[in-house]
Amino acid sequence: MKSVLSSPTRQKDISHLSVTNIADANLDTFSFKLIFDEIPVMYFIVDRDGIILSVNKYGAQHLGYEQKELVGKHVQCVIHQDDIKHVKKQMKQCVNKLNRVFEWEFRKICKDGSVLYVKESARAIRNEAAEAIILIVCEDITHDIELNTQLEIISLAFHSSSSAMVITDSESTILLANNAFKILAHSEKKTSGMQKISDLFIDPYQFNEIHKATLQSASWHGELKIRSADDKFINILLRTSLIKDDIRKYTGIAWSFADISDRILEDQELYRMREKTAIVEKKAIIGQLTSRLMHEINNPLHIILGKLYFLERNVSECNNSQQLYDHLGKIREQVYRINTLVKNTQNFTRQNLKYFDTLDVNLMIDKNLNSIGKRLSENIRLHKYYQMGLPNIVGDEINLGLAVTNIFLTLLNLSNDENEILIYSSLVDDHSEIKKGRQQEKHIEIRIEDTNSYIAENDLASLFDPLIDKKSINSSNSLGLTIAKDIIEKHYGHLHVESHLNMGTKFIITLPINQ
Repeated sequence: MKSVLSSPTRQKDISHLSVTNIADANLDTFSFKLIFDEIPVMYFIVDRDGIILSVNKYGAQHLGYEQKELVGKHVQCVIHQDDIKHVKKQMKQCVNKLNRVFEWEFRKICKDGSVLYVKESARAIRNEAAEAIILIVCEDITHDIELNTQLEIISLAFHSSSSAMVITDSESTILLANNAFKILAHSEKKTSGMQKISDLFIDPYQFNEIHKATLQSASWHGELKIRSADDKFINILLRTSLIKDDIRKYTGIAWSFADISDRILEDQELYRMREKTAIVEKKAIIGQLTSRLMHEINNPLHIILGKLYFLERNVSECNNSQQLYDHLGKIREQVYRINTLVKNTQNFTRQNLKYFDTLDVNLMIDKNLNSIGKRLSENIRLHKYYQMGLPNIVGDEINLGLAVTNIFLTLLNLSNDENEILIYSSLVDDHSEIKKGRQQEKHIEIRIEDTNSYIAENDLASLFDPLIDKKSINSSNSLGLTIAKDIIEKHYGHLHVESHLNMGTKFIITLPINQ
């Protein structure tokens, strides 16, 4: 750019000025050049053919160039290839219509190849030589374009969303609503500028609570019913989000309504189907439990029938009253066993506590093992390892005896020839996770194991489920194991089973001393 002082005419005009006035003129020129170079806007001066005559420092650097790299080059070197034709047309209009301001938007290309969106304001004037030159002010609007693009995408998503969406001010007046909301509300009137969204709510108190919770916690979600324009009720899932601009002191709320009426109907139908299925399953369970209960009852019935048959044939020969009393005692025990089995099968979830009393664990085990002693073959050896002097526990002797008997019968069904069954009782410390951090307590442990049986891993996982057949065990005793586990747990105890190939099977019962 020519300096104001470089013109001979200008020099003649200021020849009469003092030194101070000349210094002031130079200062004005310096200030103008500083503003021209450093103001954050791109300035270009081009001739009518598009050759760059001057560019400010900021403009050159913003495009990645030095000023000297652009001066003398055609302006199209910084214009996107697809926009060159458009820009040339606009510049031609400027030259044809001097002193008029023209504006247009296009893309510039930086030195590194990146693209800038710009807005140019241009005006053509004549210089001292009466030649047309174009003064261009170029503003980078890339950020605005990107922001507008994002806003357009957001707006498109808002209006095309399948969820009904509404923007309200803090007083619940509807400011903006998408098409899905209009369909949900069944009325254009619902989205008018003065319409309150609270009119959709059936219960004003419920709306006030949701509105208050959103303002306090910035969001809310839940299921409720709203009223449509034709006074029908719609089940919806509502989500709210607080919109807050602390700079502009603006507060609004975004409301999202999802119609879940179809889902509610489907859930209700599914619930009805589940109820019907549950009834069918219950009948099937009752049938299976009844069938397996008969297997469990058969064992003591055989003993009772055997004893009665013996008494019928030998009652006249039983001169020993003690012998007769022993036989009758065995019958009585088996009748009690059947009675307890039936009661436990009828109700797994309730345990009659009125029979609980102190009992000796070792005597309880012996009493029940003696009743099934004849089931032991000659090749199955039974070994007892009781800890003497064990403290008594509180429990139902008949029920606990039934649990031990059912476990023992399971091992008998698993056992083969040349097998050993071992029974242990002992007093041990409680090392369970529940007791960590507290003083350790004692409990009674009953361990029943054999040396040469195996329960498959798949069967082990469902061992206590009476409705699943286990291939590796006698399924007729599945109900017995289920009852045994239920009885032990109602004594606040625990039943655990371990089984390993070629190592045997082990049932471990733990019972607390202090319940």
